[in-house]
Amino acid sequence: MSHGEKYPPCLQGINYGYVDHINDPHCELYRSFGLTKGSFWHLLGPAVWLRGFQALLNGHRGGKLQGDGLQMPGLFLVSEGRIINSHQASHAGDHGNLKTFADAMTS
Repeated sequence: MSHGEKYPPCLQGINYGYVDHINDPHCELYRSFGLTKGSFWHLLGPAVWLRGFQALLNGHRGGKLQGDGLQMPGLFLVSEGRIINSHQASHAGDHGNLKTFADAMTS
């Protein structure tokens, strides 16, 4: 969604072979995959606060907001024009497990 480096820090260090990471600053792909803007509860509900607290305990700090802060996240693995794995977030703190997601590419 944001402009930036080819692979953001959250994707670095995962061995997933050749994979394109797409920045979508106008959220066109988000919409085409059915990802919507978050509601109050998606963005600020108890589950988001819990994940934020867990992140703080693990040494993660919030950074500068890039892109549309209301856009709900998702992961999609597309191969040969087909979605072969997907994760649509249930709240703003639900980013899916990138390692598990990446492992699905090799199986």
